[in-house]
Amino acid sequence: MGRFQKHIEVVANILIVVVAVLCLIVLWQKYFRTQPQPQKIEQANRPAPKVPVVGSKISAVDVDWSKNKKNVLLVLQVGCRFCSESAEFYKTLMTETKDKGVSVLAVLPQSTEEARNYLDNLQLSKIDIRQSALNSLDVSGTPTLIVADDKGQIENVWVGKLPSEKQNEVLAILTK
Repeated sequence: MGRFQKHIEVVANILIVVVAVLCLIVLWQKYFRTQPQPQKIEQANRPAPKVPVVGSKISAVDVDWSKNKKNVLLVLQVGCRFCSESAEFYKTLMTETKDKGVSVLAVLPQSTEEARNYLDNLQLSKIDIRQSALNSLDVSGTPTLIVADDKGQIENVWVGKLPSEKQNEVLAILTK
């Protein structure tokens, strides 16, 4: 029996050493090994987003540009989370520019009926709607806000959900 007990003791000691070594390896990897830096994605492999060019003329949307000194196109898309989250800003934009010679239009790729339902749900029922494919406006992402002059020439473009300082910038440009 003494021999069997000695054999068990040797096996137990070996297991204790193995577990201790494994614990040390885990601790070393977690706390002392330098973490690999995330690889940067090369911009050359990623296509640049399409954005309308300032100075170019908008021809894809049927609008009488000359009726207003400024024309704002809100290029939106049904189901766009950032478009929906920006609805309060669009309401403010419409209110602040109402008597300033500024026209605000919503341009969506969906049918006019589907766009109207979407905008009504956002409480933007008083906005005029135009239907146009995004690529015909050189837009690849929504929301995109385009300011055009009385000839349909693009003066400013903003893409994405705007932070408050950019919203203030837009309002300052349109209400001056």
